[in-house]
Amino acid sequence: MQGTPTGNYIQYDGSAALTLNGATIDGGNSTGSAPFGAGIYALCSSQQSVSLTIELIDENAITGNYGIK
Repeated sequence: MQGTPTGNYIQYDGSAALTLNGATIDGGNSTGSAPFGAGIYALCSSQQSVSLTIELIDENAITGNYGIK
């Protein structure tokens, strides 16, 4: 995305930064293994760590059986 969006939005910069502005993310209620049921899920590669920076603007909701995993 170019520039700064207006209104409610979800923006991912492609590297490790996720911006949520008034977002609602529902991962559902699956009780299987992740990522099923996760509102946000970040998978790492073998022998590699994973990181994700989440910037929250305004009120946001992330739900699901695992929420953020």
